[in-house]
Amino acid sequence: MLNKEQEAKECLADFTAKIAEKKQALPDVIDSGKKIAIFEITGKELYLYGKSYGRGGAILYDGRASISLEALPEMLSDADYLMLGIRGEGADQGKDIESKSVWKNLPAVKAAKVYQYSIDDFYFQDPIALTYQLERISDFLISKK
Repeated sequence: MLNKEQEAKECLADFTAKIAEKKQALPDVIDSGKKIAIFEITGKELYLYGKSYGRGGAILYDGRASISLEALPEMLSDADYLMLGIRGEGADQGKDIESKSVWKNLPAVKAAKVYQYSIDDFYFQDPIALTYQLERISDFLISKK
């Protein structure tokens, strides 16, 4: 459409190479079956994210689900790592949730393996956003080995 097929191929090849490089730096996370949950607080709603809807999920998973506070242990207790996003109107609720034992007793929280991401930086799934997310997610995982 824009006659940029070669540039698009080069961009995709660069991104594929970066993914391969990051995978080599994280064999103990990738090969061990460790789990990462993407959790977001927005206003009165709590969400788990996957491949769709940005938030780094295109790099990690697939799906999205609204959950209740009571469901946190059931939904997040298997996660070795948590990625947490708090939307502006969810800041007060985020502080409230983080003060509760239901949050504090999650294995990833106890192990200090929670990455709080900027929703603005993790919202989109374009090549620039995905490259940025790949860097942030892999840096987080490498620092928490």
